[in-house]
Amino acid sequence: MTISSELVTLEVSGRSTAAYLVAPEGAGPWPGVVVIQEWWGLEEHIKDVARRFAGEGFVAIAPDLYYGEIATEPDEAQKLRMALDWDQALAAIQVAIDELLGRDEVWPRRVGVIGFCMGGGLTWHAAAKLSQVAVAAPFYGGGPELTDQEVAQISGPVLAIFGELDQGVSPEVAKQRDSQLDRAGVKHETIIYPQAQHAFFNDTRAAYNPEAAADAWQRVIRLFGRVLRDEPSLGEALNEVGQQFQALGQSLATALKAVWQSEEMRQNMSEVQTHVEAMAGEFSKAAKQTMASEEAQHVQSEVEKAAQSAKSSGRQVAEEVRPQLLAAFRQVRSELDGIIGRMEQRPAPAEKSADEATSEDPDITGHA
Repeated sequence: MTISSELVTLEVSGRSTAAYLVAPEGAGPWPGVVVIQEWWGLEEHIKDVARRFAGEGFVAIAPDLYYGEIATEPDEAQKLRMALDWDQALAAIQVAIDELLGRDEVWPRRVGVIGFCMGGGLTWHAAAKLSQVAVAAPFYGGGPELTDQEVAQISGPVLAIFGELDQGVSPEVAKQRDSQLDRAGVKHETIIYPQAQHAFFNDTRAAYNPEAAADAWQRVIRLFGRVLRDEPSLGEALNEVGQQFQALGQSLATALKAVWQSEEMRQNMSEVQTHVEAMAGEFSKAAKQTMASEEAQHVQSEVEKAAQSAKSSGRQVAEEVRPQLLAAFRQVRSELDGIIGRMEQRPAPAEKSADEATSEDPDITGHA
C-alpha cells in the first residue's frame, strides 16, 4: 500500500511541537492510531511503527513529547524522561487525537493508542483519562500506577504486552495490572512473552526479539482492525438498548411491588407516570426515525415492547423511588442519543471480501 508522510504542528498549552503523520494514499476513510514514543524521543523507530500502521490501512500520528529533543544514550534518555511533565504529555496526546479526528479521511471518530516503554505507561493513562480512545495496546509500560478508580474509566479493550525477562516492568507488574483490569471489568488480554526482554519490539536495539515482536504486531493489527473498523450495526445497537430498557422495567416492577400497597403512594404516581410515558414515547419515536431496513423493523418491534414494559412498570413506581427511576431513564435516553448521533455521522461501510469476513478473531473477553 502506498503511503504519504508529513510533519504537522500541534499546539499544546501555549507551546508548539511536531507530530509525524502518516496515511495511506486515497480518500479513505481510514481508522486512526496514536503512536507514543519510548524514552528516546520521536526517533526513527517510532516513525517506522507509524509507517507500518499506514501500510496496514490506518492513519497514524506520533506526537513529539520532547519538543524536538532526541536522546541517543540511556543517561540522556533518563534525564528527558525525568523532566517530562506527565499531565502535559497526556495533553499533547489528546491534541494528537483531536488532530486525527479533525481529518475528513479518518473514521470512526475514535482512535487506537499504542505506546512503548515510557509510551506504554502513557498509553495506560490515555486509555483511562483521554477522550475518544476506543482501544489501547501498552507495551511494557511503566510510569505512575493507575488507581482502581482510574482503571474503571477505561472504556475499550486493552492488549497489554510484557516480556518475561523484563526486570523493570516485570511479570509481577503484568499480573498486578491484569488483576486490576479484572476487578474493573475491562475487556483485556495480557501477554507475557517467554524469553523476551524490555523493549523487545524495537528492532534497532539489542533486546529485539523478532518472534515475539512479529506475534505482538499481528495481535495489535487484528484487535485495532476489529474495534475500529467493525462497529456494530444500527440494528444491533438499538436492540441492545431496547433489551436494557426492558430489563430496567422488569427489575423496577419486582423491586417496588412490596411498596405498591399504599393508597397515598398511588395518588402520588401521576407525575412519575407522565415522565415515564413521555420518555418511553420519545425513545420509540427516535428508534422509528432510524429504521431503514427490514432488519431494523425487528429492532423497532423490540424497542416498542420495551417501551410498553417500561410504561407498565412505571404505573407501579412509588413516589419515594422516583429520582432513581428518572435518572435511569435519562441514562438510557442519553445512550440512545449517542448511538443515533454516531450512526447519522457514519459513512456507508465498505463491503468485505469473503476472506476478510471469515478471518476475524473473537473479541477479547478474558486474559492469557
